[in-house]
Formats: sequence, C-alpha cells, structure tokens
Amino acid sequence: RKPIYPELENELVEYIKKKREEKIAVTTSMIKKKAKELGETLVIKNFLKISQEKTSVIENQFIISFDETPMWFDMPCNSTYDFKGVREVPIKTTGSDKLRFTVVLGYTASGVKLPPMTKCFFKCKGIIFVDGHRSHIRDDVKRAFMVEGLDLLEIPGGTTSVLQSPDVSINKLFKNRMRQRWEEWIDKEKVVLTKNGNRKKASYELVSEWVSKTWKEISSNMLVRSFETTGLTLNPDGSEDHKMSDCLRAIVEDRLRKSKVSKDLEELKEFKKYKDLELGNKNGYKVDYD
Repeated sequence: RKPIYPELENELVEYIKKKREEKIAVTTSMIKKKAKELGETLVIKNFLKISQEKTSVIENQFIISFDETPMWFDMPCNSTYDFKGVREVPIKTTGSDKLRFTVVLGYTASGVKLPPMTKCFFKCKGIIFVDGHRSHIRDDVKRAFMVEGLDLLEIPGGTTSVLQSPDVSINKLFKNRMRQRWEEWIDKEKVVLTKNGNRKKASYELVSEWVSKTWKEISSNMLVRSFETTGLTLNPDGSEDHKMSDCLRAIVEDRLRKSKVSKDLEELKEFKKYKDLELGNKNGYKVDYD
C-alpha cells in the first residue's frame, strides 16, 4: 500500500524504532498520539509554506486577518483581594454575565485597522486569513470574496493558537482593556435599576463606544508584529524566521532539521550503493562505510 503521508509515516517508523531500542513497549495509543502530534506539525509547516508563497507577491496593505472574539456585558475578574476570614466574597455585577456580544477585529499586515461594518472594495488582488468557522467558508461567502478580488486562506483546525494572528497577539490584550473599562463603569457609574430591581447592564451604545476606543488603542506596530509572529507574511526563504513566535519557530526548525537528516541519510545510502558497486563487487572484498 502506498503511504498517504510518506513523510509522517517515515517519522512514525523512526519513533517506534527509537522506543524499541530503549526497550520501551510501544502501544497503539502511543502510536496514535505520536501520529497526531506529527500530523499537526506537518499541517502547520505546509500551511506556512503555502501562505508565505502567496503573501510574498502581494503588498502588506492587501493582506488581511480577521476574527470574531466573544465578549460579555459583565466582565468581572475571577479573583479579588479581601480580608482574611470572610465567609463570602461578593462581586458587584449587573447580573448580565451570561449575555454575550461578538466583536469582529480586522486589520492588514501593514498595521491598518479596518473599521467595523465597512465594506471594502479591492482594486488589487488581496488575501484574507480566516479560521474554519462555517460562516467563513460557505460557498456564497467564498464567491463574495472572489468577486472582491480576495483569495481566502483558511487557517487549519487546531492550529489557530500559533497561526492565527488575532488569537496569538491581539484578542487577549483587547479583552483585558475591555474588562478595565467595564470595571471602571461598574465602580463609578450611577446605579440604574430595572423594573425587577436588578442593576441595568451597560447599554449597546456604551459597549460599542468601549469597543471603538479599545480598538484605537491597539498600535499599528502590534498588528504588524502579530502577522510576523505567526509567520504568515515572512519571506519563504527562511531569512525572517527569527521573527516567528518561539513556539512556531521550534516547530519549523525541528521539521527542517529532520528533513535535512532524512536527506543526508538518503544521500549516504546512495553513496554506499555506488561504492559497493565500484569497490566491493569489483575487487571481491566487503567495504564498511558506517
């Protein structure tokens, strides 16, 4: 049977050999776990190669990343300082901690923030990176992007923590600053009650204002850096790999090292075959090149 993923299966065989040399019992679950790890690494490496080849011929102002990030109308901290011995630690909220809204953050690789609810017309070909949410990859959505001159690149499932720039660099900072605004509001705003006597949550207008102000506080340099950290817009020749996050660089460098070792082994095998034919078979003696 021809292997579906030859590189992955070769590495899996080497893993099994190594474990058996160490006299470690190899189980089915161990093989499945290792195959999953190798598969995820291979997906990341292949996607980086594709994205870097595509982005290398397009200006950064036409390369876009966007992501939806969930927010809540109540954003209290999970912990607080209090005095030792207290039986309860109440936290003031409006009771709307289960009510959620969604913020869509979009920006270009050149550091330009895209304002909300704005339709963009692209005269030049561009690329937009999205995750695999069904709302992003529907056929009608893909056609709409195509009409606007946008090439849609879907971040592989399970890799957004290292390949999706908002996930890696922006979302956490954005949420923290939104929480700071909510904390200031809950602390200082005059209490307004509902008909049932509960405190009213922040209005839609106020939350939208928080989103706008918080988005403006994110620097353009940070947006540019978020693309570099995920490696999506770096030079395909590897000359800029030092700009990747430590986690992603470790994955890429490990793959490159293993690839080089495999290539060296193949060259050595070919060399030994050639020398055996040239010397061993011709002169009638065995040559050991190990």
